[in-house]
Amino acid sequence: MKFSGTAQNRFLTIPKVLKILSGEPKELIEHITTAFHNDLNGSITIASGPGKSREIAVNIGSALSKLFKVHHTEILDNTTDQAVAVDIQCAANQSEILLAIGGGKVIDVCKVAANKRDINFAVLPTCLSSDCITSPVAVIKENGQTKSIAAALAEFVFIDLNLISSAPERLNLSGLGDLISNISAILDWDYAAKTSNTHIDDFAKLLSISSCNALIKNNKFKCSNTEDLKLMAEGLLISGLSMGFSGDSRPASGAEHLISHAIDKLNYGNGLHGEQVAITSIYMNSLRALLNEETLKPEFLNFIKVSGLPYHPNKISINKNEFIEAVSIAKKMRPDRITILDHPELKNELLLEAFDKAFS
Repeated sequence: MKFSGTAQNRFLTIPKVLKILSGEPKELIEHITTAFHNDLNGSITIASGPGKSREIAVNIGSALSKLFKVHHTEILDNTTDQAVAVDIQCAANQSEILLAIGGGKVIDVCKVAANKRDINFAVLPTCLSSDCITSPVAVIKENGQTKSIAAALAEFVFIDLNLISSAPERLNLSGLGDLISNISAILDWDYAAKTSNTHIDDFAKLLSISSCNALIKNNKFKCSNTEDLKLMAEGLLISGLSMGFSGDSRPASGAEHLISHAIDKLNYGNGLHGEQVAITSIYMNSLRALLNEETLKPEFLNFIKVSGLPYHPNKISINKNEFIEAVSIAKKMRPDRITILDHPELKNELLLEAFDKAFS
C-alpha cells in the first residue's frame, strides 16, 4: 500500500495489516493465516533466531503449512552475509512472503533480504527492543563495522502482547529508551534547520513527538503492565513510520544515536542500543544547557529514572574517559548529519563539564 504525502514525489509503504493482540495463541495464528490467505497462494519463508523464536516459528509454520508451502531459515547475527543467505533461500523457495519472527537482529536481516528480493514482508516481534518493526532502516554488520542502510517496510505487522511480555524486561526497556530518545533527536533536527539548509518534514516531526509523549507523562510505567506495553508498541510503530514519511532517520536519530554508534564502534561497555541512547540523551541535554540551546523538559529525565532504564554510563560498564572518547568521534559516524555536536562553541572542556553535570 502506497501513501502519497503533500511533499512532491513522497510515497510510503505502510502496513496493509496491523494487529496488536493479547488473546490466546490460536488468535494470533488465525490472524496470520487470514492475512496471508487473502494475498498469497504459494510459498512462505519463515526466519527466526535459534532460541525461543525458533519454537514459535515452528508452531506457526506448522499451522500455515496446511495452506502454504512453508520453509524455515535461522538467523544468528545481523550481518550482510546472513541477509544474502536469506535472500538466496527465498529465491530458491520461490517465496512470495518473508515472515520475520524474533528480535531486532532477525527483523533487520529480513528487511534487507525482502528489500533486495522485492517480496512481501511480515514481522512478528518477540520483544520491543527498538523501533525497527516499521522503520525503513536496518542496522547491519559488514566487515566488522555496523552501518544503517535502507530496507523494506513491513506490509504485515503482528504484535502479540502476551509474547512480548514474556521477553526479558531489559529488552523491552531498551525499546523504551530507543523510543523516548526521539525527543532529543527532534531538538537536533531543529538545531540543524536553524543553522543550515536542513529541511524539516513537519508531519514526520509530529509523528515522532506523538509517538512518545504519552509514555513520558506516565511516571508509573511498567514493562509488566500489558496496557503500558501496548502504548509502547504503538509508539514504536509510529516512530518507525515517522522515518518512512521523512525519508530518513532524522525523526528518531540525532546526536544521541551518533554517540551510541561511536560506542559500538569502540566496543565499549555492555549496553543495549536503547540503553545507550537513553543515557546519551541525558548527556546531550546537559551539553545543550551549557550551550544555551533548547533542552528537554524535566519530565523526560525523570521518566528515564523511574522507568528502570540505566541513567549513568557506569550502569552499562562505560567510564568517563571512554564515554568522552565516544562523544569526540561521534560526528564521524555520519559527517553529513548536523547536530548540536557541530556547535561552533563546542570544546573538550565543555564535553567534560557536561558529563559531570549530567551524571553527578
